[in-house]
This record gives sequence, structure tokens and C-alpha cells, in this order.
Amino acid sequence: MELFMYPNFYVADAIYLKSIIDVLDDLNAPTEKLLSSVTLTRSHVATEQNLILELPIWQLMENSAKHVTRDEFGLLVGELFADKYYKQLMPELFGQDNLEQAINLFFQFVKQQSNCPNFWLKEDGDNYWLCRIGTPGIINGEEQIEQLVVSMLLTFLQHYLGKDWQPNAIKFKSVKSSNKVYLNKFPATQCSFANECTAIAIDKQHFKFNNKLPLQAIEQQPISRDPKLLITRLLAENYFGNNADANKIAKMLNINLRKLQRILSEQKSNLKELIDDDKKHKAQRLLATSQLSITEICQELGYKDKGNFNRAFKRWFNTTPLKYRKVRQS
Repeated sequence: MELFMYPNFYVADAIYLKSIIDVLDDLNAPTEKLLSSVTLTRSHVATEQNLILELPIWQLMENSAKHVTRDEFGLLVGELFADKYYKQLMPELFGQDNLEQAINLFFQFVKQQSNCPNFWLKEDGDNYWLCRIGTPGIINGEEQIEQLVVSMLLTFLQHYLGKDWQPNAIKFKSVKSSNKVYLNKFPATQCSFANECTAIAIDKQHFKFNNKLPLQAIEQQPISRDPKLLITRLLAENYFGNNADANKIAKMLNINLRKLQRILSEQKSNLKELIDDDKKHKAQRLLATSQLSITEICQELGYKDKGNFNRAFKRWFNTTPLKYRKVRQS
């Protein structure tokens, strides 16, 4: 069974959501209301390296574009992301000797930011096309996603090709809704729509294939597509809140609970086990490193009373929370 035919397990760094929130705030939009409409909150961007499910991010972009009546909303988000976060996150991306090195490094960089299908180069006549298939299954918000992606890519490419450079052609996967947006943004570019993927044409003369990408250590590992590992990380980051249960997780993943259980069962795992392990590790950490009381830790972990927490802790470690804390903090 192909586990990744669903968009449910595609995630991205919270930095993308942060960019959307920044634009909404700049436009004086009802940011909290729009976030709530897709079960997100500002707390999801407390740490920019947190993972966010891609589906609600893209739904948020679509909802936001309609609410603020800005057909170019995705372009605004992409420009802000590129200007405010791109160079901060990956300064090496803008310090290569040539475009080929930079694009190779970009491909590696993307793997640290998202686990959606990656970019690739396709040779065609006088051009190399920088292509992206997009997150499978995303329908609502597809145009806004493409605007964001194209805007970021152009900022990146223009760093090497000149700020006034524009591609001869851009292929969009989505069906255009406002031709004026693209005419204003890309006046010298031929734009086509309803293609199989997003692609930007780059003249071959800009590439120097005699230079290899210098070996550079990228500290982060690519984000896994493994459902078990992803749910474990999302639980650890409190993505599902303090009272995570199987139904809530399935609802936020936008997947039928039985289907989710079947996917995890094929990996010899289940949601009850993942939730229990998450609470176990959080209890250890909070007791050892925080000043929270036992009662506060119970609440933090979603237990209704100390008795339930004590019984769970005894099952995990064969001791009480109080005794464990005394040993660890002594």
C-alpha cells in the first residue's frame, strides 16, 4: 500500500505559516478568525522549526485570499518569505559561485523544509525548466500555493541573474483566476495554465556545469514521510494540543480514523501507543527540568486528576512522579 498517496502526511516548517500570519497582520485582517477556520493558532509558530500540516496551511491561504480580496495574496506571502526569512534561514543559498551550485543546494534545502515532492531540472531546447509537482491532493489553495512558490523562486533566481531578470515562460499547474495579477507581476513572461506541474524556464546560458557543488554539511535531516514518525513529532510539538486522542488526531489530519489506524497497523503501531509514549517522555522532561507542580504537569499532559497520572507513571517507571523528581533533581 502506498502510504503517501494522501496529502494528510505532508508537512512543512512553521516558517511558512509565520509568513502568512505576517501578511495578514500587515493587511489588518482578522488573523485569529482565519487561523481558527483551519484549526490553527498562533501557538503553532511558537518555534519556526515546528512542523505544520500542509493541508491547513494551503487552505488558510485560499481562505485569506478570498477574505482580503487580494488575488495576489500568494505572491505577497512569497515576497515576504523570500525577503524576511530566506536569507536568514539559508545564507549559503545566496553565496554560491554560480546558479548551478545554488540550485543544487536549493534542492537539498527544500528537503529540510518540507516532505512534499521535491524540485527537479528538466532540459528542453534552449531552457532548463525548474519544476515542482506540488503537494498531491491539494485542490483548495492551489493557485495561492503556486504564487508563493513562484515568488520565492524568482527572488532566489534574481539574486544570481539580476533583480530585473524575468523568465521567458512560467507554467502553472492551477487554472488562472485573474490574468491581471500575472500580467502585472510578469509582464515579459509567457504564462500558461493547467499544466502538469509548476515550472520556470531558465536559459541554458546561465548554467555552468563544469563546477560541482562544494560539499556542505546540512545539519538537519530531511523531514520524514513516515506516518508514525510524523505523528510522533507532531505530538511532541503539541500540534494536537494537550488532550490529544485518536479521534482528534484523525480529525486534524483530515483522515478517516479507521484508515489512519490501518496505516499505522501496517507499521506495527497504533495511536494509543504513540500518545502514551509521548506523555511518558513529556512527563520525564517536565519532572526533571521544570518547576511545575505535579498537579500542573498533570494538566499539561491532559490528565484529569493526579490519580490517573500517578498510575500511568507507575506503569512507565515503577515509581511515583514525586520520587522520580527528587532523584532527577537531586
